[in-house]
Amino acid sequence: MKLSAPQLAPDARRCFQFSFPALDTFIQLESSSRGVVIRATRNSFSDCRKLSFIRELAAEGFIDEVSPVCWFIDSSWVMPDNEARERTNSFMIRLIAGATVLWFAALTALFLRSH
Repeated sequence: MKLSAPQLAPDARRCFQFSFPALDTFIQLESSSRGVVIRATRNSFSDCRKLSFIRELAAEGFIDEVSPVCWFIDSSWVMPDNEARERTNSFMIRLIAGATVLWFAALTALFLRSH
């Protein structure tokens, strides 16, 4: 008995992310009925390792064995969106302001203690 993955609608996409800490590389896999797009943050995979990784993906059912595969080096998908940047900036401003207030309080306490 041979099982096959369910067929995707023509515009349906599946997206997976993989991390390779030893290579300092993140990979995003987008699979659709038209083919597979793999985006890596760094060019740290040899051609042999790329083929091996694609075979592993096919063996585990992430992609079809006959799907065309495009491999790109692109780190733009890892960047945070504007909302995340605004939250981070707001947190950092509050953190720096709070540290500055504490620093002035410590200096004031030292100054008053010395007199």
